[in-house]
Parts: sequence; structure tokens; C-alpha cells
Amino acid sequence: MPRRVPLPPALLNAPFHVQTAIEAGLTPSRLRSSDLTRPYCGVRHAGALDESIVEHCRAYRTRMRPDQVFSHTTAAMLWQMPLPGWVCRETTIHVSTIGTGTRPRLPGVAGHRLSAATAVTQREGLPVTDAATTWLQLASLLPFDDLVIAADHLIRVPRKQVPGDLRPYVPEEALALRITRFRGRGRRAAIEAAEWMREGSDSPRETALRLALIRSGLPEPELNRRIDDDLGRFIAFGDLVYPEWKVVVEYDGEQHRVDSKQYRDDVARHEALLEARWVHIRESKDTPSSGWDSTPARTRRALRLRGWR
Repeated sequence: MPRRVPLPPALLNAPFHVQTAIEAGLTPSRLRSSDLTRPYCGVRHAGALDESIVEHCRAYRTRMRPDQVFSHTTAAMLWQMPLPGWVCRETTIHVSTIGTGTRPRLPGVAGHRLSAATAVTQREGLPVTDAATTWLQLASLLPFDDLVIAADHLIRVPRKQVPGDLRPYVPEEALALRITRFRGRGRRAAIEAAEWMREGSDSPRETALRLALIRSGLPEPELNRRIDDDLGRFIAFGDLVYPEWKVVVEYDGEQHRVDSKQYRDDVARHEALLEARWVHIRESKDTPSSGWDSTPARTRRALRLRGWR
């Protein structure tokens, strides 16, 4: 069996276009070898390609024209929007041509064409539609609550910024303005979702819990509000807070139970809230979504005991 020609070092650790490889001295037969995967037509990668959306986009980037960008659900994943499982399992990537050029047509790629005025930026070193445009593209695709969750993710301003990934991805006022000017598919859903989005939600479950509380007829809680004791000493930032009635509602993720330090911190935090005479209502993935033990029902009882009518 003839010995395979080694790949040049520059082609070992990243996807490459076949033309780049030929210019580096490789033959067409070498590019058909079984040690190279073919994620897209004209693209090769040494060994198996990582299944992440970023790696698939980087592979396609090697054959991308200057007038093309990643868009729709692919851009949403690059913006790290929380999305339903059926979107995250999608294997097709979405690529849009900006302007009048031809749309991409090849296996594994959904091609689109967008206006020349479409706003474009970079994520992970890849060209993508900007955050607001990407969210508007989802307006006709996502269920309503998932659309609100994605909006909350984009407008979130964290207490601590991550270097190189500054938030918000789009300010709340800017997204609201873009929505009022939007005339595409899903316009009605986008307008309604804008009325429910709130800056301050730290997770998809917090947004879902807030929507459930409001839909059950309860007042709207404040998000991630600082809670102090009667002496002004800091206790915690509460997820969903009713300061007038001293009721705080929170979602405990799996890490709150499997991480021993997190669990100890949670116990101390819970006891501090009780000592300061707060009602602390906690939800987990096992909490019923309806009935007497649901979080909205427990919150309603707590608020009524504290004087809410």
C-alpha cells in the first residue's frame, strides 16, 4: 500500500479548502484519502470534525464568499441563545447571501438571501447577522415563550462582564426599536414578545418562571434584586422578588444539589432569608407545573399571607 503524503502542518488542526491544499502541493487523490473527513463539498478536515456548531461553521467558512454570513438558527446558536432541543439538534447550517448574489445550494446547508442593508457582525471570528436581526429571524420559527427567553438572553446585563464577550448583545431599547420597524414574517409574535421581555433575567428557567407567575394572575416580580436584612447587610440577589411582601421565588438548577459547596451555600442563604423574615419559595425540575404544589400556587398563598390581594 502506498504511503500517504503527510499533510502540511498548517492543514493539520483546522478545516481547509481543497484548493488551498492543492496549492500546498497535495494531489486530488490525496484529498480523497480516508483519513480526511468531508464536512462540506470542497472542504476537508484531518480526522473527525467536532460536532459543535462553531466547528461546523468554521469548516464552511473555508468556502464562504465575502457576501455570505451565518444566519437564522445557526446565528442564534453562535449568539448562544437558549433554544428548544429540536433546534439544537438541527444538523443543517443556515447561510445567507447579502444582496443579489446566488444563495448557497449544497447538502447540509440551507441557503437564504437577505437585504443589502442587513446588519452583520462577528461571533467566534465568524460572520453572522447581528443579534437583533437574528432574533427577528426566529420570530416565525420559535414558540412564544422560547422567543421571549431568547430576547431576555440578548438584552441581559450581567453583574460581572466577561472579557471579550460584553453584554448586552443588544440593548433593550435598541431591540424594541428594531421590532417596531420590522415588517417580515413573525412580526406579530415579535411585537407581542417585546411586551414580555425584561432585562435582568439570568437564565431561561427564570424567564419561564416569571411568565408562569404573571400568567397565573400574580403581580410582576422584580428581577435579580439585592436583598438586605433589617440592618442593611447583604443577604443575596433574589431571582424573582416581591419586596413589598418580602417573598422571593427562585429556580434551583441541578448544580444546587450535586455540588456540595453550592448546596452548603444555598442552605446558609436560605436560613439567612428566613431569619430576615422573607418567604423563600424554590422550584426545581421536579416541581409540578400546575396544582396545589406548583410554584404559582405556592407563591399566591405566600403573597396572600403577607397581605397581597
